[in-house]
Amino acid sequence: MVMEEELNTKLVDVLPIIQDRIMNENLYFGIKTFKSPLDLWIYQEIIFYIKPDIIIEIGNAYGGSLLALAHFLDNINHGKIIGVDIGHFPIDEFVKKHPRITLKSGDACELFDEVKELVGAKDKVLIIEDSSHEYDNTINVLR
Repeated sequence: MVMEEELNTKLVDVLPIIQDRIMNENLYFGIKTFKSPLDLWIYQEIIFYIKPDIIIEIGNAYGGSLLALAHFLDNINHGKIIGVDIGHFPIDEFVKKHPRITLKSGDACELFDEVKELVGAKDKVLIIEDSSHEYDNTINVLR
């Protein structure tokens, strides 16, 4: 569908198409990412402003957003990323080898102490919770 040819299409019919495109076709440097481009734009603004020492991204899927975050940190020449997910098998080796990225596999709640050991007492930390999107899991991870 080319939107210019479908100007009479109702918004209720267009939104699922946009959502599908965002969730299933967005790439960052060729790596699939389940992030809206607007989310990534906002992340780079936050990162530039607060200059975190550590970013903890919970929920990594294919690693596209991990790589984007690592590149943002490269641009400010500061910070590391801890990627936490049940499994990291779908993540491309290119992402896994980035020097700013450390991956921890397993349940985020069970990995708390292990992740905490990687964070200094005075580190400025940005946490991005993007795992299962279910209320109980999300609230437990954030607690």
